[in-house]
Amino acid sequence: MKIILTIGTSGSGKSHWIKTLPKEEYVIISPDEIRKELTGDISNKTKDKEVYDEVYKRTIKFLKQNRNIIIDSTNLKKNQRRKFITNVQLKAKVEFEYKLFELNPKEAKRRIKADIDAGIDRANVPDETIDRHAILYKQMLEDIKQEPLTKFKQ
Repeated sequence: MKIILTIGTSGSGKSHWIKTLPKEEYVIISPDEIRKELTGDISNKTKDKEVYDEVYKRTIKFLKQNRNIIIDSTNLKKNQRRKFITNVQLKAKVEFEYKLFELNPKEAKRRIKADIDAGIDRANVPDETIDRHAILYKQMLEDIKQEPLTKFKQ
């Protein structure tokens, strides 16, 4: 079994890439969709602890069904990535892989604005969050060199 963690800023194309994959091959777990389920608003971050607890629960559930999984999230923070990986590996033998999405803050901001203007139900991520993600992305590129995963896709 395999888990792919997407890594990229909001608006980097993670969800678009996932939509191009064969649906029968992977279960997609999206914190944004879980956030919407729990709060009614994809942009409401008031219950993020519960959101990420649910990501973990669903991951374990689908691993027990021998399903491959993609976690559709920015996954930029080292400590959150490592905690998730460690906790999952305590429950199941699974291969982790990172799928990296190129950093382009200007394009990410444009995509988010265009989606919102088009009425697409997506997280309305402020420009300053994208700027913060850009800093986290650069740090992540250094951090993953020290992480025990051996597979990275770009």
